[in-house]
Amino acid sequence: MIPWAVRYYRDRRGRLPVADFFELPSAIGITKVERAKFFAYLVLVREQGLGLVARGSYVLEPLQGETNLYSIRLQGTTNNPRVLACALGGHRCIVLLHAFKELRPRAYRRELPLARSRRDLVVADPLAWVDAAF
Repeated sequence: MIPWAVRYYRDRRGRLPVADFFELPSAIGITKVERAKFFAYLVLVREQGLGLVARGSYVLEPLQGETNLYSIRLQGTTNNPRVLACALGGHRCIVLLHAFKELRPRAYRRELPLARSRRDLVVADPLAWVDAAF
């Protein structure tokens, strides 16, 4: 099976917001254990891509009512970190758009507009908005 690529969204200044989130000190970001679990999940995403959605996996979940927006989250952790992503199916690529801590129920609703705008940019012009390295 051909693996999927997992890439970061890159903003206008060249920053990688999701990579930056992973590097925050645990006092304001996520713990080292949570970071390690996320990277283990990303290995599964790389191996199976959207096949995880078809299997109903909790690793990559489609957001209800959204087109081409997926959630990767750790359940049962203190910080409840979440990464929102989109897929470039023709390229077999998952792009990590936005990361945050969901400390309140349904807090991601606040974060959706940013993820939607990044998704739209990525889909319209992947070369301009997707970082080549992961």
